[in-house]
Amino acid sequence: MQIDDEDLTQEQDSPVEQFNQEIPAPEQNVSNIQLYPDGPGDFEPKANDPLDDLVLSPDDIPPKEYVTGFNQAYLLSAEEPKLLDDIIRGISPSSLFLEGFFDGKDQWKHEREKEQENELAQLRNRGKDKDRDFVR
Repeated sequence: MQIDDEDLTQEQDSPVEQFNQEIPAPEQNVSNIQLYPDGPGDFEPKANDPLDDLVLSPDDIPPKEYVTGFNQAYLLSAEEPKLLDDIIRGISPSSLFLEGFFDGKDQWKHEREKEQENELAQLRNRGKDKDRDFVR
């Protein structure tokens, strides 16, 4: 059986026609959907949103050398802190790589201190909960 090109073009819709066709929506209970859970104000941008600080503009992106140094020092801090101390002894940050290297070490140290503070706070809270269980 042979199919002519004319038959194919007549049977198929053009891409524009396919795009304009309505897609049937899945069946769902529309009465349970709440468009504005706490009001339309929830969708407006916050004035001082802390997440805005996490977005970097193209001018704020550090150079690749800095990022490489940062990542390598961060990993060394986590895995081999003694080796890292031996490497940085007597070195001053004189290049972008070394600036990133020192910042990566400091960042890991800062995050580790935060983790320890959180663990200590959890232990303190556990101790308070145990004290409340005793009847005096």
